[in-house]
Amino acid sequence: MNLLAPPEYFALTPEAKADICNGCGPLGWKGMLVPDDLLGADITEPCNVHDYRYHCGGEEADRFVADREFLSNMLNVAESDSFDSALEEVRRELALRYYCAVRDHGRSYFSFRQQAA
Repeated sequence: MNLLAPPEYFALTPEAKADICNGCGPLGWKGMLVPDDLLGADITEPCNVHDYRYHCGGEEADRFVADREFLSNMLNVAESDSFDSALEEVRRELALRYYCAVRDHGRSYFSFRQQAA
């Protein structure tokens, strides 16, 4: 899989990655309701990269980049893990729904940085 991520993500130790990333969905019981796959296509790594981006934080523009990168990574998985065009189309639709959910409900999980005065 050709994963879009900052170089620092690939340098994380397994321990550091486990401290920051938890797969798809938030921590706790709500996260157990969010699948880590798109009809069999594993999107754990795209979710982990997204967790890392949200952990690093920044401004609203950084959040937008994180969310768009998340969508791109999910679409990459959906398209590379399918030999059936109908299944691929449904997976793309599910990836778009994940993206919309993150845009609509993810703001409180992003680490916003205060701008210097």
